[in-house]
Amino acid sequence: MDASLRSIYTGMQDKQEYTATISLAVLTQLEAGQTDRAKLILAREVASYYHHSFGQSQAERQKMLTLIEAAGEKSPILKDQLSKTSK
Repeated sequence: MDASLRSIYTGMQDKQEYTATISLAVLTQLEAGQTDRAKLILAREVASYYHHSFGQSQAERQKMLTLIEAAGEKSPILKDQLSKTSK
């Protein structure tokens, strides 16, 4: 496997592991009846995306930011996380 393909493969593995970790944390909280905690975990992830650019096109990013802002109007937990400045 050449270096660039190996890098892509490793990146995919890292993303999958990260997604599975967050999903497991949220699922565990939901199964325990801790819906507010589950919402907080997810809201922090969305807010992190909102506050950091990850290389997508400006048009793609703007679409997502618009969706996030609309969701923040309906979700007090998300709105609170979006209002916090990133560290």
